[in-house]
Amino acid sequence: MARLGEVLTRIYGGIAEADEGPGLIYRPNVDCHDVEAYRRQLHDGRSRDRIMGATQRGPHRDDFNLSLHVGGAREYASDGQQRGLCVALRVAQAVFYRERLGVTPVLLADDVLGELDPVRRQGFWRACPQDLQIVATGTELPNDPENWTVFRIEGGRVAVA
Repeated sequence: MARLGEVLTRIYGGIAEADEGPGLIYRPNVDCHDVEAYRRQLHDGRSRDRIMGATQRGPHRDDFNLSLHVGGAREYASDGQQRGLCVALRVAQAVFYRERLGVTPVLLADDVLGELDPVRRQGFWRACPQDLQIVATGTELPNDPENWTVFRIEGGRVAVA
């Protein structure tokens, strides 16, 4: 998570107009520092888990928070900043996976650009690695359609525009 946070900071820096201090804070569900303590936590919760019908503690309940200099993004960031952070996180994940696994994922951007202001939209394109394949949907053509294969969907049929 620390490395993903570093990549997020770099990517968001390319999207935002200024240094807004993006951060990624990991929030584990269980506060255990060794394997045995973690095993005890899971074992001790089995009765409760049976009653609830689901495991209440564990890594599937971990979370993370996004933040800026001003504080938590959920509480203090503008809509544009929140959207920019979410988009930066997705690009950061793609970069992170490529670095760690040697696999370059395809980035799916489903009308996300329509939700960004023009400055952040341009920042998104600048922040995307040039070798990353992007499938983007939207209601507007990109500013540089010559660099894209643009498809139109009309009457249920897909055709190259």
